[in-house]
Amino acid sequence: MSRKLLLVLALTAACGTTVPQAAQVTGSSDGLGASTPSTGTQLPTGTDGVTTTGVGPATVGSGGGATGGSPGAAGLSTAAPGTGPTSVALPAEPVTAPLQIGLMAAGDGVAANSAIGRSAPTDFTSSDAVAAFVRALNAKGGVAGRKVTVVTSYINVSSSNYDTEATAACANFTQDHHVAVVLSFDGSFYSEPFSSCIAKAQVPEITLLDGGTDAATLNHYPLLFSPQAPTLERRFTALVSGLTGGGVMTAKHKVGIVVEGCPADQRVASSVLEPQLKRRGIASVSREVNCVHGFGDAAGFIAAVQSTVLPLRSAGVDQIVFVSGFEQVGAQYFEQQASTQGWKPTYLLTSAGGAGYNDSQLSADAQARVHGVGWRPTKDVTTVPVGNAQTQRCRTLWKAYPPAANRANANSVFPVCEAFFFLEAGLKRTAGHAEPTVLGAGLRGLGSTFISPSEIDGETLFSSTRKDGPRLFSAFGYVDSCTCVRYSGRPFAG
Repeated sequence: MSRKLLLVLALTAACGTTVPQAAQVTGSSDGLGASTPSTGTQLPTGTDGVTTTGVGPATVGSGGGATGGSPGAAGLSTAAPGTGPTSVALPAEPVTAPLQIGLMAAGDGVAANSAIGRSAPTDFTSSDAVAAFVRALNAKGGVAGRKVTVVTSYINVSSSNYDTEATAACANFTQDHHVAVVLSFDGSFYSEPFSSCIAKAQVPEITLLDGGTDAATLNHYPLLFSPQAPTLERRFTALVSGLTGGGVMTAKHKVGIVVEGCPADQRVASSVLEPQLKRRGIASVSREVNCVHGFGDAAGFIAAVQSTVLPLRSAGVDQIVFVSGFEQVGAQYFEQQASTQGWKPTYLLTSAGGAGYNDSQLSADAQARVHGVGWRPTKDVTTVPVGNAQTQRCRTLWKAYPPAANRANANSVFPVCEAFFFLEAGLKRTAGHAEPTVLGAGLRGLGSTFISPSEIDGETLFSSTRKDGPRLFSAFGYVDSCTCVRYSGRPFAG
């Protein structure tokens, strides 16, 4: 039972069938195919809706639209692994032809929830949802004046190895269909083999992770972007600075750090989190649990998390941090075991912990012991803010798919908008050109101009050396008077 729950949360970005699928979504009313690859119906070229700028010979300049330049002008050279130019020469003409996108997401979360005895509030099925969204997007002109077709690969939620599933998706995108860009809705599970495969094909990847990956990984893959989540380094630096500044973490406390044994998590725990606590005079004790690579690892992960309860309690720990993509799952099962021992530690979470919508998994008593620092209101707080114009645009595009309006589905809806809107912003700067080097430069050169539909105040920041988008963080915590989770204090840059 618990193993399937873990996987559902791991791939929380979308829900669909529990068997692998590959299909091509078009703007037609037919939507997705059934379970086999299909070439789909090619869309007509269209320039209605979103218009492009910077027509003619141009250079994608840093921080703005296309600027004058000469054809064949050299782009900026890469300064270091993972960095890249924010200025490259564009061909003479803008591109308005249909754009083929690869989209990797989870299988059917509704069916998986049912299998473990949990009821889903609505029937949110990723294949239907994506088809409806793409139709609505194309009806408004597509992205930057280019109608889109989407080749999908859904991860089998019962797979013993998610990396194997993801690598098969890569083959579908790069060998069978030759997509221009890939959107990977990874949720809590990040597949580096997938990014490696996509990178070898020289295809830009936009990953929608809940908790992010580390800077070393983003630096290793120049065409990998993370608009939805900060790097692990920024995530835990913000957690410590935000909670120490707010008086939640002090030298009077002792922090227990539960580290998932994946290389990126290990690196950040030892080189960022532990040293920052030590510099502030805060004692800490770390315990490592196994790295999750597939369905077969889930039970071991949960058991390992629960096995850290007694030694951490015995060590005098009173606050718990999870350095893991599965932060939400870790908190749920740690608390389950701690409660059997009558222990009530405080949980220090980030957006990956889903404090704002996880009330069905944590008791009211446990929720009252939650503090954190996050960047995504849809995950951090109980009542999602109205948001900005991009937020409203996202909701409008989803109106054709009624389950999207349910609060429980916000974390499936907004990442889709985040990915497509981010891609659109880059394409606007490149006059629709999606060649790898050109699009990569366009995305890096966005600066602070991309307004996110789901980050705090919509603020993001990209540059030649920064490819993780969220700019602002805010502390949050449980409030007794409303029995809800709210932000406290002013947002801060991190």
